[in-house]
Amino acid sequence: MSRSRRVRRLLAITIAGIVGLVIVVMLDRALLHWAKAHGESFRKGELILLCRMGGYLPLWILAAVMLMLHDSRAACQRSLATCARGLKLIMATGFAGMLAALLKIIIRRERPDFDTVPALVNHFRAYSEQPLYGGGLGMPSSHAAVAFAGAFVVSRYFPATRPAMLIFAVGTGLSRVMALAHYPSDVFVAMFVGYAAMRLAWQVEHRVQVIENALASSRAASRTTGPEVRKP
Repeated sequence: MSRSRRVRRLLAITIAGIVGLVIVVMLDRALLHWAKAHGESFRKGELILLCRMGGYLPLWILAAVMLMLHDSRAACQRSLATCARGLKLIMATGFAGMLAALLKIIIRRERPDFDTVPALVNHFRAYSEQPLYGGGLGMPSSHAAVAFAGAFVVSRYFPATRPAMLIFAVGTGLSRVMALAHYPSDVFVAMFVGYAAMRLAWQVEHRVQVIENALASSRAASRTTGPEVRKP
């Protein structure tokens, strides 16, 4: 993909994200009130536990380990190269969790508080109040960010799984809304955080590969030339 095409793609994603965020923020209150009125059975059922699993980082680490074992067995060897897919899955989901935690203390929007009904207004915590503490802050949803990052990575490796993985990630995000723990816009932002984390993991892997290739070329060149022998 050419540089200009990448720029256009990034610009299109950015514009779509901003427009989508504005729309979802406008619908936050209505959707959350609907979730409160109609989600009681979901909150008390077991399906919410299944959906929340998508945001559980150890689950993705376990999936990554299984992927690394599969790739190592298929290649009949164990090396960093054969573990690359599993390592990128771990990196992407880990980056997603860290980016979400960082954005929470930057954006500082608090979670929904139904004690303020019928207002349910957005409330932002002051930077002077526990500046590095993310507890009670909601944008973006960490669970949803991790789930989307994992879904993007797996669907990139196995394109046939893309619909199922995206449904799983969306289900994780919706479970946070139905549990009244997040605004829908928290989940919307988390989707982009997950995508950014996936891209970051690919960039890290690419940089490592470039360094490894440079070192391998250097070693090959040194073996070819060999030590200089002085004539008597």
